[in-house]
Amino acid sequence: RMEPALLAAWSGIGLLLPRFLHNFVGSLGITGIWILWIAAVRGQEEEATRGAKSGVSLALGASTVQVMIGFWYLLSLPGEVLKAIMTFHSLAAAGLVFGILMGVGMLFHLFLLFNDPGNTRLRWIATGLAAGTLLGMVTASEGLRQALLQKHFTLSDWIVHTQWGATLLFLALFLAGAGTVIWISKVAWEAHNPGQTE
Repeated sequence: RMEPALLAAWSGIGLLLPRFLHNFVGSLGITGIWILWIAAVRGQEEEATRGAKSGVSLALGASTVQVMIGFWYLLSLPGEVLKAIMTFHSLAAAGLVFGILMGVGMLFHLFLLFNDPGNTRLRWIATGLAAGTLLGMVTASEGLRQALLQKHFTLSDWIVHTQWGATLLFLALFLAGAGTVIWISKVAWEAHNPGQTE
């Protein structure tokens, strides 16, 4: 079964803690960027600037710590796995290099935003670089997952049976969630811009 293989691969080689922290602290950085955008589209100028600075501070601080955790995570990998992923044709290496380049650019623009939190152009650039960083790191994570699990099971040997009940339940919940988000966004927009809804 896949579950014992996952436990053997992740906990057996001491990757659970750095992997968890890498994901958790990274999510704080993205939260900071969300706060930056929320502050930019609501409130008075002074309040927006203060909120934007809080968001940038969180994103910059978390991303800086994330760099150290990322190195810890990388150095925690077994030697044979590290060799397997650090090759020119490796999915993990390509994603990692791309993610690091995007991350360095994001940190630079977050630093600039800290000194000028109201700068719209810097906000868009930092957000785009954050999205690129996420894309690169997710790609690297998938490549790493394949390298760690390849001796426990082969994906091509697995038979997939579609579970229509679970699929339909997911679609129903997805549509309900999307509708709720749209409704909340509409209410928030109308509350913030009462003159434009008449």
